[in-house]
Amino acid sequence: WPEHLIVKSVHLLLEHRLVNVQQASLFRPLSIFQRIVAELQKTIGRDDNKALLQASLHYVHGDSAASSRFHIDNEGRVSVNLSQVKSSGAPVSAVILELRRWMEAYLAYCRRQIDPSVVDNVVAKVVNGNTT
Repeated sequence: WPEHLIVKSVHLLLEHRLVNVQQASLFRPLSIFQRIVAELQKTIGRDDNKALLQASLHYVHGDSAASSRFHIDNEGRVSVNLSQVKSSGAPVSAVILELRRWMEAYLAYCRRQIDPSVVDNVVAKVVNGNTT
Protein backbone atom coordinates (compact mmCIF):
# COMPACT_ATOMS: atom_id res chain seq x y z
CA TRP A 1 0.00 0.00 0.00
CA PRO A 2 1.17 3.54 -0.64
CA GLU A 3 1.91 5.55 2.48
CA HIS A 4 -0.94 7.98 2.00
CA LEU A 5 -3.45 5.09 1.97
CA ILE A 6 -1.98 3.61 5.13
CA VAL A 7 -2.18 6.96 6.90
CA LYS A 8 -5.72 7.53 5.66
CA SER A 9 -6.75 4.03 6.81
CA VAL A 10 -5.26 4.49 10.26
CA HIS A 11 -6.93 7.89 10.57
CA LEU A 12 -10.27 6.38 9.60
CA LEU A 13 -9.91 3.59 12.17
CA LEU A 14 -9.04 6.09 14.90
CA GLU A 15 -11.81 8.47 13.90
CA HIS A 16 -14.45 5.74 14.17
CA ARG A 17 -12.92 4.46 17.40
CA LEU A 18 -12.26 1.02 15.95
CA VAL A 19 -8.77 0.97 17.47
CA ASN A 20 -7.33 2.39 20.68
CA VAL A 21 -3.93 3.94 21.07
CA GLN A 22 -2.64 2.92 24.46
CA GLN A 23 -1.17 5.80 26.42
CA ALA A 24 1.43 4.25 28.71
CA SER A 25 2.96 6.50 31.34
CA LEU A 26 5.71 5.35 33.63
CA PHE A 27 5.36 8.23 36.05
CA ARG A 28 2.09 7.32 37.79
CA PRO A 29 3.17 3.75 38.73
CA LEU A 30 6.61 5.02 39.72
CA SER A 31 5.11 7.79 41.84
CA ILE A 32 2.83 5.32 43.62
CA PHE A 33 5.74 2.96 44.31
CA GLN A 34 7.87 5.86 45.60
CA ARG A 35 5.12 6.98 48.00
CA ILE A 36 4.54 3.42 49.25
CA VAL A 37 8.27 3.00 49.87
CA ALA A 38 8.47 6.33 51.72
CA GLU A 39 5.49 5.47 53.93
CA LEU A 40 6.73 1.96 54.76
CA GLN A 41 10.20 3.30 55.49
CA LYS A 42 8.69 5.22 58.42
CA THR A 43 7.72 1.88 59.97
CA ILE A 44 10.58 -0.35 58.84
CA GLY A 45 13.46 2.09 59.09
CA ARG A 46 15.76 3.32 56.34
CA ASP A 47 18.39 0.58 56.43
CA ASP A 48 15.94 -2.33 56.59
CA ASN A 49 13.79 -0.71 53.92
CA LYS A 50 16.76 -0.29 51.59
CA ALA A 51 17.73 -3.93 52.18
CA LEU A 52 14.18 -5.06 51.33
CA LEU A 53 14.20 -2.95 48.16
CA GLN A 54 17.52 -4.42 47.04
CA ALA A 55 16.53 -8.00 47.92
CA SER A 56 13.19 -7.76 46.14
CA LEU A 57 14.74 -6.16 43.05
CA HIS A 58 17.35 -8.90 42.88
CA TYR A 59 14.74 -11.60 43.49
CA VAL A 60 12.57 -10.40 40.60
CA HIS A 61 15.14 -9.24 38.06
CA GLY A 62 18.45 -10.74 39.19
CA ASP A 63 21.36 -9.34 37.20
CA SER A 64 19.27 -8.78 34.07
CA ALA A 65 19.05 -5.59 32.05
CA ALA A 66 15.75 -4.92 33.80
CA SER A 67 17.48 -4.53 37.16
CA SER A 68 19.82 -1.88 35.74
CA ARG A 69 16.81 0.23 34.74
CA PHE A 70 16.04 0.89 38.41
CA HIS A 71 18.03 2.68 41.08
CA ILE A 72 17.89 2.77 44.88
CA ASP A 73 19.78 5.68 46.40
CA ASN A 74 21.41 5.88 49.84
CA GLU A 75 18.19 7.23 51.35
CA GLY A 76 16.18 4.28 50.03
CA ARG A 77 14.45 6.28 47.29
CA VAL A 78 13.45 4.48 44.10
CA SER A 79 13.98 5.89 40.62
CA VAL A 80 14.17 4.80 36.99
CA ASN A 81 17.27 5.27 34.86
CA LEU A 82 15.53 6.85 31.86
CA SER A 83 18.70 7.06 29.78
CA GLN A 84 19.15 3.29 30.18
CA VAL A 85 15.52 2.71 29.23
CA LYS A 86 15.92 4.87 26.14
CA SER A 87 19.24 3.35 25.06
CA SER A 88 17.93 -0.20 25.54
CA GLY A 89 14.87 0.51 23.42
CA ALA A 90 12.66 -1.13 26.03
CA PRO A 91 9.01 -0.21 25.58
CA VAL A 92 7.47 1.80 28.41
CA SER A 93 4.82 -0.88 28.87
CA ALA A 94 7.55 -3.46 29.56
CA VAL A 95 9.26 -1.15 32.08
CA ILE A 96 5.93 -0.60 33.84
CA LEU A 97 5.48 -4.36 34.09
CA GLU A 98 9.03 -4.76 35.45
CA LEU A 99 8.33 -2.04 38.01
CA ARG A 100 5.06 -3.68 39.00
CA ARG A 101 6.74 -7.05 39.53
CA TRP A 102 9.38 -5.41 41.69
CA MET A 103 6.74 -3.56 43.72
CA GLU A 104 4.78 -6.79 44.29
CA ALA A 105 7.93 -8.57 45.48
CA TYR A 106 8.83 -5.62 47.72
CA LEU A 107 5.38 -5.65 49.30
CA ALA A 108 5.63 -9.41 49.88
CA TYR A 109 8.99 -8.91 51.61
CA CYS A 110 7.50 -6.10 53.73
CA ARG A 111 4.57 -8.31 54.75
CA ARG A 112 7.07 -10.82 56.16
CA GLN A 113 8.94 -8.09 58.03
CA ILE A 114 6.01 -6.23 59.59
CA ASP A 115 2.29 -6.71 60.19
CA PRO A 116 0.65 -7.37 56.77
CA SER A 117 -2.30 -5.15 57.67
CA VAL A 118 0.06 -2.18 58.07
CA VAL A 119 1.40 -2.81 54.56
CA ASP A 120 -2.09 -3.17 53.13
CA ASN A 121 -3.25 0.05 54.83
CA VAL A 122 -0.29 1.99 53.43
CA VAL A 123 -0.95 0.66 49.93
CA ALA A 124 -4.65 1.51 50.15
CA LYS A 125 -3.89 4.99 51.48
CA VAL A 126 -1.41 5.75 48.69
CA VAL A 127 -3.45 4.24 45.85
CA ASN A 128 -6.61 6.03 46.98
CA GLY A 129 -4.71 9.31 47.13
CA ASN A 130 -5.02 9.91 50.88
CA THR A 131 -2.00 11.83 52.07
CA THR A 132 -2.98 12.17 55.72
